[in-house]
Amino acid sequence: MKNSTAGIIVGMALTMASGVAVGMMGKKMIDDNKRVLRRKANKVADTVENIADTTRYMFK
Repeated sequence: MKNSTAGIIVGMALTMASGVAVGMMGKKMIDDNKRVLRRKANKVADTVENIADTTRYMFK
């Protein structure tokens, strides 16, 4: 039982560390490319809207 708990704690710590690293890289990319990010965000929003419309049409 002790080894299992230790493994879970180590896994959680590694997950948190990798999450922080990804967040830092994402922030750097956002700060460098705000215009590109805005354009891509608009494309993603349009795609999600199209998927929602298609799904709604399928279930009619």
